[in-house]
Formats: sequence, structure tokens, C-alpha cells
Amino acid sequence: MSKLTNYSAYDRDAQEYIKDVKVADSSNSVSVIEKVKQEYQISDNAQKILDWLEKRNSKEWFYYKSSEDKKRDTAFNMMLSRLELLNDERKLNDVFTELLEIKNIDISDDELGVRLL
Repeated sequence: MSKLTNYSAYDRDAQEYIKDVKVADSSNSVSVIEKVKQEYQISDNAQKILDWLEKRNSKEWFYYKSSEDKKRDTAFNMMLSRLELLNDERKLNDVFTELLEIKNIDISDDELGVRLL
């Protein structure tokens, strides 16, 4: 097995800190979403949706509409409502189209939910 980088600079087996190890500077690391911000100019609402999805750090579906077999996600709907998108389907579709164009979200086949790619 290949040796992995020890970002913590701590050897758990020996229970001691490793000397002369270059520790990763997490302040300079760039998240996937930050890269998107740098490459594309996106609307505030699109950015807020991306931020919300990234905080969940999940590839699961978040449904904003209900169907017979799918339940809407209350937290996701509250966020969309605060952005005044939930009751304005045209605006919501514009934001989702924007996020689809930069390939950061996927829309479910039934068009009731989204997920982060």
C-alpha cells in the first residue's frame, strides 16, 4: 500500500509528533465551490444554493417538491423560500439552469429534486 501524506504531523502508532514534516496549509486550500466561483460568475441565489448543498457534503437528493414516493426536504424548502424562489418557478428554474450549465448540480429524472455533483 502506498504511503499517505500525514497532514496532522502526528504519528498515532508512536504517539508522537513527527519532526521536519511539511504540514499542509489548509488556509490556502480551495474547495470545489470556490473553484466554481473563480471560473464562473454566478448569481447570488445560485451561490447560496451551492453553499447550502456543500455544507451538507452529501451526494443525496434534496427534493423541493413531493410525489407519491418522494418526500420534500423541509430544510431545503425553507432555504428556497427565504431566497423567494420556492413560489416563483421561473426564477427557480433559471437558478437551476445556471447551476446545471456549470455542471455542479444534477436534477432528478422526475424534476422534483437536486443534488450536488
